This record gives sequence, C-alpha cells and structure tokens, in this order.
Amino acid sequence: MIKEERGGFTATLALMLAIIAIIISLLAYQRAGGKTEQQITALKAKIAELKKGEKELREKLATILEKIAGSIKEEESAGGKGGK
Repeated sequence: MIKEERGGFTATLALMLAIIAIIISLLAYQRAGGKTEQQITALKAKIAELKKGEKELREKLATILEKIAGSIKEEESAGGKGGK
C-alpha cells in the first residue's frame, strides 16, 4: 500500500498564512475599535451639549412668545374697543 499525503507543504503554508492573516486582522480591529469608542464618546458629549442648548433656546423662545402675546392683548384691549 502506498501512503497518500494530505495537502502537503503547500496546504500547510496556506494554513499558516491564513492564521497569520486572522491575527493581523484581529489586531487591526482592536486598534480601530478603540478609536471608534473615543469617537462615540465625543459624539455623545456633543449631543448632550446640543440638547442643553436646545432646552435653553426653547425657554427663551417661550419667554419671547409670551411677551409678544401680552403685547398683542394689550393693543387689542386698548385699541380694539372702538374699532368697528
């Protein structure tokens, strides 16, 4: 009986190269993942700042609209009685 070789040197070399490629890709993913986490944290901080600014703007707008509504009511009550 003749013993058959399975794969041989070429298959072993291909397997080793595949393992090395997997290791390199894992290292690259970990490095890129750290940067992504930092970017996510920075974006969350910016979103929090924008929400705070939006709340302040809403409050200012509400105050201004209340003043305008008060002015309109005063004008209507002062000049609107004899307008017809």
